[in-house]
Amino acid sequence: MVTWDPTATALISGTNAASGTVTLSGLATQTLGNLEYNSASQGASIFNMALSGTTTIQGDLDIVDAGTGSLQLAATTFTLNVNGDMNLSGPNVNTTTSSSGTFNLDGNFSQTAGTFSQTSATVSTFNFRGSGKTWSQTGGTYTGTYFNYTITTSPAVRLR
Repeated sequence: MVTWDPTATALISGTNAASGTVTLSGLATQTLGNLEYNSASQGASIFNMALSGTTTIQGDLDIVDAGTGSLQLAATTFTLNVNGDMNLSGPNVNTTTSSSGTFNLDGNFSQTAGTFSQTSATVSTFNFRGSGKTWSQTGGTYTGTYFNYTITTSPAVRLR
């Protein structure tokens, strides 16, 4: 297991596969500072971050661009702890295709574009753990069919 400095940013960019699935191994069970996915040159491929076990992001998760492709967080059971904000501003994000995941979000959720969904029929859990935080969707598509939601702190999450 690797632990990054809490203020460091891991940037994933430059993925340019035209088709198929590109799998990144090595993020699983790490503790990262901030994580940004921004790969405007990505073709019509799927980029699988291959999360498994528990991965913690001490700051923000920013999913910016995946070109004409999409981003898949995992194909196996996983837990993703985001201690900061989760910002989705561009690509199509599929959480998992064949298993369930647990999202623990301490900050705000903001979606301004793209699609956030899960194609696995196994239900995942989205835990809002931060006090007085906001869930905001001003653009894009959010498909929450296979998610259970829990608000674990008070006051409640504000929906915009």
